[in-house]
This record gives sequence, C-alpha cells and structure tokens, in this order.
Amino acid sequence: MFKHSTYYFSQSFLEQSTITNGEIEARIAAMKTFLESRTAPNEAEWNAHWDSLGMSNVSFADIHSHIQRAIRNHEALLKDNPKTKWDYVVLQSWRDVSTKPDQGYAKYATRLAEIAKAQGTEVILYLTSPETQNEDPVTEPLKPGPAARDIAVGLSLVKALKTKAVIPVPLAIRNIQADSTGPALTFRYHNDGHPNQTCAYLVANLFYAAFTAKSPEGLVFDTVTGNKVKDGRDPDGGELTVVFEGETKAYLQKMAFDAVQEFEAMAKGE
Repeated sequence: MFKHSTYYFSQSFLEQSTITNGEIEARIAAMKTFLESRTAPNEAEWNAHWDSLGMSNVSFADIHSHIQRAIRNHEALLKDNPKTKWDYVVLQSWRDVSTKPDQGYAKYATRLAEIAKAQGTEVILYLTSPETQNEDPVTEPLKPGPAARDIAVGLSLVKALKTKAVIPVPLAIRNIQADSTGPALTFRYHNDGHPNQTCAYLVANLFYAAFTAKSPEGLVFDTVTGNKVKDGRDPDGGELTVVFEGETKAYLQKMAFDAVQEFEAMAKGE
C-alpha cells in the first residue's frame, strides 16, 4: 500500500470517474522525476516505513521497474479513460503490517480507503498471512505473534474506516493450525513463498462469507487452478488444478465462515 499510494499513484484508477487529464499528466511527470534518482524523493518517509517493518537499507532503485510500469498504465488511462465508478475496492496487505502506530499497512490502506470512500466506493480489507502460511503440516499455530498483530490492526481499521468487509486470513489459518481434529493442511508451497491452492480455496470461501454474511458450506465451488507455473505444474511439481471434495472441502468452508463470524464478534466487542 505504501508504494502504491506514494510512488505508483494507484489511486488514479480509484478516481478514474472524476480525475482530469491534467491530474494524470502531473502524476506521470512526478513518476518520471522519481526515476531520475536512486534514492527516494522523501527519504524520511521511505526510511520510516521500512523501519516500522523491521527492515533497513531497502533500495529505492529496486522499484524503478514498477514505477515504469505505473507510468505505462497511467499513459494508457490518459489515452482511454473508461470513467469507471467502482462499487468496491480490495486493499490487500502483504508483509507490510506494523505494530507501530500510523505506519505500514494501517497508514497507507487508510489513505487509499479515504480516497475510495470519497468516490462512493466501499472498502474491503484483505488481510493476508504470509508469515503464518505453513509449508508442512503443524500441530499448533505457526508464529502466533504476527497473526495476533495482523488481527489487531484489522480490528482497528474496521472501526475507523467502517469497511464493507474484512477477509481475516490470519485468524482462519491460526484457527485451523490450532485444531488437532481437522485434516493436516498446508497453505504455501515449499518452493515458492506464495499461497498454494489450499490457501486460495480458503480465501475464496472467506471472501464469500465476509461479503454475503452467509456460510459457504454446501456451495458447489470446489476447484482452484494455481497461477504459479513451472513446466506446466505448480512450484512443488504438483497439478496446477486441485479439486476440493469431501471432508477437506466441508472443513475449509466451515472454518472460513467461523473465522469471519469470530472476527465480526471481535469488532463488535463481543
């Protein structure tokens, strides 16, 4: 969210129904000036952000290629703006949740959420959980500290932003990992840090439950095709397409709904 709101101007696409050509041109010009330096134009903010995540010496030059892509996207918007007014926007966390007040995901998701709400767009917070996704089966929650941190930040944001929905992946994964009676599940690849098909299936059911306030239990949806491809297979050499059925399907659907209900009860102080 930090880079998207500060250096890629992704808010242009949230604002596309009202943004002027002059504003788009100004953002393109600003991004082009970013490319002239290997250090961030606001170095204090750059360093404060990474410091809040326990990181240092993060190179601004490493995001030049992403800025170049953002310029191309803005040039395309300038050439042909569909003037779409969005109903919803999904703001996704990814290794950017900080315990420090007004830093990291909380700070920049809020910035983008306020822009979205000014456009009449409802906000969905998608809390991912890269630190707790297990590559091997576990018998207890993996890294409960980061999970608790992410849940707490999500709770603070839902109260401040009055979101349409929150997708509480850290809570769902923590609950599954703590459940000794459920199937042994993994949520990331061994050979790639991204979520695997099981995690994708869980997330899809979380979205359904959070967005509709209904349980996904009994839905016919049962198939996920991975998008991390190596020689026609997933990063671990397995089939790209996984069909969920029987106990595993029913369990993931139930745990998704339970997590959404639990998060909503926490948000209400129950």
